[in-house]
Amino acid sequence: MLRTGGMKSFLKYAEQLDGLLDKIEWGQRTSGSSEEIEESLSEEAAQVLHRTGNGRSIWKAGAYFTSPELADLAIEPVTKRASVLRRPVCDPTCGAGDLLLRWADDLPLARDLETTLANWELLFRGRDVFPEFVKVAKRRLVLKAIARGARLRSGRAPRIDKLFTGLRQGDARASERDETRLTW
Repeated sequence: MLRTGGMKSFLKYAEQLDGLLDKIEWGQRTSGSSEEIEESLSEEAAQVLHRTGNGRSIWKAGAYFTSPELADLAIEPVTKRASVLRRPVCDPTCGAGDLLLRWADDLPLARDLETTLANWELLFRGRDVFPEFVKVAKRRLVLKAIARGARLRSGRAPRIDKLFTGLRQGDARASERDETRLTW
């Protein structure tokens, strides 16, 4: 199953994203790293999963990461209405956050990273049976805010695992129903 070597490698990927955040000083020094940031927001998570896990166990686990093209097809028609972007959204099988990342493309951005993340945290809900995927999704959402121009105002970086509390490990089929005010 995916739990063994593949998931250990995926935890290493989360650590790699932590290293990238430290390297760019949470948005203070992004020059020279924009390609690395964009790769982390594209299909890199899926590539890591497929490189470190075997195809059969990935398929049995139902681990499927949405491509940027498919995410765009699914999300763009919905986010054209600005009023939709003010309401929470839930991805019941969020994986590494590909659909949430696409949703974040259309969310308002504050001048600083802390405010942007606080605003976005109120809007994102999600579950995944693999906590390693959730860890990666949270890091990728922070990187998305930085890629869009949000910069850390204080010298102290937030604790990523305390961010996006609406994203958590769990099986959507067994979880209590999310709020009825969800957008999508």
